[in-house]
Amino acid sequence: PHQGLSLCSADTRLRWTDRLLLVVALLMSMVSGDTLLDRFTAARHAQLQMYPGRKRSGHSYRGFIKRLIARGQHLLSIVTPHLRLLLERQAKRHGCWQSFGFAVFGVDSTTLACPRTAANRRKLGTTGSHDVSVQILMTAIFHVGSNVLWAFVRGLARGSERANLLSMLHLLP
Repeated sequence: PHQGLSLCSADTRLRWTDRLLLVVALLMSMVSGDTLLDRFTAARHAQLQMYPGRKRSGHSYRGFIKRLIARGQHLLSIVTPHLRLLLERQAKRHGCWQSFGFAVFGVDSTTLACPRTAANRRKLGTTGSHDVSVQILMTAIFHVGSNVLWAFVRGLARGSERANLLSMLHLLP
């Protein structure tokens, strides 16, 4: 949404405004590249083409990630409700929002392996028979009719799918 996501900033030193940050992050999820740096470069190039008359965004991946870490949760809180509303509208328009009068959602969890660094072991803990694996539990809710992701949460691998689902129930329509 354009509300609340300014292209300009009162701080002239700031290169990554919320809108530019969000545009590059979304484009990175859609462009191809062998590395994150390749994807960042392609996404930033596309963003520069989209906003040619504006102040240029930052040029370094490091600066982008630093700002994304600082602003990411705030941006998600603005964008995800809007995306869910758009999904609902499109699904209704195409007749796949409801089945037998109900909006049907599915939920599934999976564990994802993480690098076995000391920091990850401290923060995430370990799993497995000899406590050597470092993993997170990713739980996702998806809209069945459109097969599109509705919400997700990540947590410790020793967590439960049920607890993760309960933490997301307020996001369902």
